[in-house]
Amino acid sequence: MTPGFCRRAGCGLFASRGVAAHLLRGAIAAALLAWALVNQAAHPAPALAAGVVAVVAMRGCPMCWTAGLLEAIIGRVKP
Repeated sequence: MTPGFCRRAGCGLFASRGVAAHLLRGAIAAALLAWALVNQAAHPAPALAAGVVAVVAMRGCPMCWTAGLLEAIIGRVKP
């Protein structure tokens, strides 16, 4: 079950309910991708798994994450 903090917003396909939750998912994904790139030669299977989890955390590619961030910001501004 997804915690309420990270659930999808009603305003868009990729946005989280809040900007903070969206930025947290992005930070987690960035950390996992950095770890995967640094350790890909020494630990290929865990690096691949970390990359997959990062893509899941971003709900797609980095462009999808950016679109979701914009949706979260726009959803926050709307009355």
